[in-house]
Amino acid sequence: MWVTRHLSCSFIHLFIATLWESEVSASGKPNWPDPSRLPNTTEPGQYGYNRCGKHSSQDSNCQTLYVNSLNDFCLWAPPSGQQEVGNSEEYEVAWCTKPGRGTRQIPAGALISAHFLSTPHYVQITGFIDGPALNIKKKDDGGELDPHGATGLGNPIGSLVYTTAFGGGVQQVKEWMNFMADGEFCFRICKPGDPQAWLYCQHIYDVMGCVWVMPGNYNQTGFDSCEGDSAPPPGVYGTSTFHQGDAKTPIPHRAAKSSNCHAVQTISLLPVKSNATVVPAKNRTLTTTAHPGNITASPNTLIPGPASPNTLSPGPASPSTLSQGTASPNTTSPGTASPNPASQPANSAGRSFRNAYCITIVAVLFSTALL
Repeated sequence: MWVTRHLSCSFIHLFIATLWESEVSASGKPNWPDPSRLPNTTEPGQYGYNRCGKHSSQDSNCQTLYVNSLNDFCLWAPPSGQQEVGNSEEYEVAWCTKPGRGTRQIPAGALISAHFLSTPHYVQITGFIDGPALNIKKKDDGGELDPHGATGLGNPIGSLVYTTAFGGGVQQVKEWMNFMADGEFCFRICKPGDPQAWLYCQHIYDVMGCVWVMPGNYNQTGFDSCEGDSAPPPGVYGTSTFHQGDAKTPIPHRAAKSSNCHAVQTISLLPVKSNATVVPAKNRTLTTTAHPGNITASPNTLIPGPASPNTLSPGPASPSTLSQGTASPNTTSPGTASPNPASQPANSAGRSFRNAYCITIVAVLFSTALL
């Protein structure tokens, strides 16, 4: 009996550990290496589409996005409304600085500042934006977008990200994170093929905000591009790892050193029609995203400088659980109206269902062990 209980309990511990690893590491996103040969959609329940063509439109529901350079990047934002990011994260669409990829365009005057940073492990862009110009509700504190979400299908569902920032042509980015709000924004893409990509692009700190998760330049003015060192992975402090919800929240890592910076006067954006009135930066009061209270610096766990490579234990990425075969093309053309966003399930509901399911499985296993 003791042996049975011991083995069963060990299995439960392994089961829980596997669930945790799948929550914090790569979930094995499908491979779509060529953005010119995408199916119409890549995930079930997708609001928009991935085969976007070349015609840019402010009515586009394209969910294929690019982050290439200071002058050529996209952001996720709601397709309509004035909506809170936390409520629209499952069906947001791509808004880009350049035309020609079938996406929406960021309206002229909406981009208040942008700071592009290239590092050995990731590329990121941080800055400030007029949220209502991108259908983000005024004064919204924002939310997080990432390729996993509560269901593993991504937020937005079916979202794809590509880049040329690491050289070698266009590459699909499997690990990335984007925080959007009315004001502050940040977007980090982690280097394809890097075994630590999931660690530098964590998706478990969705309420912590830009400054905590992505240390960098958050000046509310200016446009520049720099090279720099990689900051320590979010939540990793030497040999300790902070988990969202812990009693004490450590202060954010300092931004790593940067160099070879080049500033530009502005980023050229075409004057496209927007449903919102863009307020010039000089007439706006901008605030950074609010962060959880009770933030303290613990001398025993906080290492503000770069983390030692010897202390990082990213562990192996989770095996792929998603089919990498070609998705059946949707017969709906990109021009066809998309489903009502209100019909999309809330992210919190998905998380609640997943948590309940996991708890039920563990309870069944535990009951079996006691028999």
